[in-house]
Amino acid sequence: MCGVGVIAGPPMREIGAALSDRLERGMTLLRRRGPDGGRMWASEDRSIIMLHARLAVQDLTEAAAQPMAGKRARSRLVYNGEIYNTMELRERLASEGVRFATRSDTEVLLHALERWGAHTTLERVRGMFAFVWVDGDRLVAAVDHAGMKPLMYRHDPGGIEGGGRLTIASECDTICALLGERELDLESVEDLLSVGYVAAPRTMYRRICKLGPGQVLEWRIGDSAGPRVTAYWRPPEEVSGVPVRADELLAVVAREHCIGDREVAVFLSAGIDSTALAAVLPSGLSLAALTLNPGDASDECAVAEETSRLLGMRHERVAISAGSLSDLLADAAAAYDEPQGFTALLTSVAMTRAVLARGPHAPRVILGGDGGDEAFGGYAWHRDPVDHPLNLAAGLSGIPHAGQLAGRVALPEATADERHAAMMSLATRSYAHRYLVRTFGGFHPVEAAALVGGNVAAGDERFGAWLSTEDRPALPHPRRAQRLDVLGFCAGSILPKLDRAAGAMGLEMRSPWLDRRVLDAWLGAPVVHSEHTQPGSKPLLREIVARAAAARRVSPQVLSRPKQGFSLRLPGTEPMEAMIPIIERSALVRDGVIRQDWMRFVPAPGTLVGRSSRAQRLCVLGMLGAWYERRFNG
Repeated sequence: MCGVGVIAGPPMREIGAALSDRLERGMTLLRRRGPDGGRMWASEDRSIIMLHARLAVQDLTEAAAQPMAGKRARSRLVYNGEIYNTMELRERLASEGVRFATRSDTEVLLHALERWGAHTTLERVRGMFAFVWVDGDRLVAAVDHAGMKPLMYRHDPGGIEGGGRLTIASECDTICALLGERELDLESVEDLLSVGYVAAPRTMYRRICKLGPGQVLEWRIGDSAGPRVTAYWRPPEEVSGVPVRADELLAVVAREHCIGDREVAVFLSAGIDSTALAAVLPSGLSLAALTLNPGDASDECAVAEETSRLLGMRHERVAISAGSLSDLLADAAAAYDEPQGFTALLTSVAMTRAVLARGPHAPRVILGGDGGDEAFGGYAWHRDPVDHPLNLAAGLSGIPHAGQLAGRVALPEATADERHAAMMSLATRSYAHRYLVRTFGGFHPVEAAALVGGNVAAGDERFGAWLSTEDRPALPHPRRAQRLDVLGFCAGSILPKLDRAAGAMGLEMRSPWLDRRVLDAWLGAPVVHSEHTQPGSKPLLREIVARAAAARRVSPQVLSRPKQGFSLRLPGTEPMEAMIPIIERSALVRDGVIRQDWMRFVPAPGTLVGRSSRAQRLCVLGMLGAWYERRFNG
């Protein structure tokens, strides 16, 4: 995990006191992500300033520090992530005459960019990454295929004399620090309330954008026109007729994810995803297996410990305490540059803090089973879609068209039945609408617009439109849903959750199941019958675990345990009710970001809209309130 920052534009005569102060604040924020060192480089004419904070993993020497200079006079690279096929690329470059001065993947990436160009390099690298490469008057920035590593940017076109400026960083907070300003985007607040996250290219801030999964940005330095952003990768758009035989592929991917010069550990639960990962890892690596120990009925330590023993791994229990809701919200607000509506963010922050609390010998690089649900079909909506009430909405009698309900649900006096009917109608508009309603039980987009005083019609039209362009009706279910997972829920929620929680503690989280080779293979594979049935989700991973259990290499109990999500587990039957006083006294209400009578848009307990919708609405407002308090009233 590293942090990057870049300012590029017209030459500056000098770096004045104000800019110097902003650069220092930006570097301070980046150092959370990269605690092992930080450097700044400025071009001779000061048209380019590059910042880098390093978490050293491959080649720990100073020779591998960044910003890294290339063979050409004005070629520089800042980079965050890991290139897992480093050795393959190094050998290929060496065969073409390239000589290396370090053992780092940074140097491999830089030479690849100089020799092959950005687009060929992006086709050849396999990893998680975010980089900014400057070569003469060209700037190229890109993120990996799934968006595991983030890049935010803002383009300012300049005045009458021209001379555009581009500011890029790993997080929105760093962009704001480098610019010395921040402005809330109320349309993004609406999106957050109705989707649960803010999808690329939008962010929570006006004029700050983010690259989406598999995207590359290109810009001529100083151009008043904005940068050109294109996609170099998208999930498969059709399935092949050949079943996937993926055991060898998964073993290769898992082995490559263990590269580095620091200890690598594995998060091991009693679930299918992490157990299958542990089972395909090569033996003899002496990896530590870490299991979260919440000290309650959800404790998975005994099963995970048995698997660790059978695999010859050293097992460690990591005590994790939920603590108070207000403390968890404060921690999440500090760690996340953008809020979400999922309590898994709170769990992730508590988890990474618990790992770091183990002291100076705590592992800095950790493998996890994240992405198993997206890659192999583990969510409830991947099974037959008619099983869920939302999918029966079209057959329910008496539901008016969404347009007829819009005027009602925008009003605080709308009934619970009307709000429920509006959500049902919303889910019938398209496959993407149904998907978004299914993955997050938040506010109807019309309700969200009404809460923040926005344009009701625009909010309603925006919901689902951004994801509908990626829907491929020809794909069979669940491949069709998995495609939207990778580009929607995973890119917008799951991966920022992992990245920011780890980055706030200077840790690196790796997700082998989201490797490009895995997604290309499995999302393009024909659907098998067991993917539609319970307990047949993730059949490929289940087969791996079943074979390992039969060979007495993992605990057989893993196969019979029910799926256990990563959402926050707090004492009490309705823990989200504790959000109400937190929201009421927040600056969110006091500053008028949301209306004073917001509670009238939250269904009462036991109404038709349902318990999950009430809890989800309280959760997203509480998370937004804590985030806003820190950013705008801290």
